[in-house]
Parts: sequence; C-alpha cells; structure tokens
Amino acid sequence: MSKPFIIATDASEIRLGAVLSQANEI
Repeated sequence: MSKPFIIATDASEIRLGAVLSQANEI
C-alpha cells in the first residue's frame, strides 16, 4: 500500500510544482 501512496504523493508534488511554476511566470 505504500507504493501507490508514494506515487500519488509524487503526482501531487508534480502538480503543485507546475502550479507554482505557472504562478511565477505570471
């Protein structure tokens, strides 16, 4: 169960990073 959780966390971090990047561009 730890693997799927880690994958979900990584995906969330990537999305947060993308959002922060877009905010910085603006």
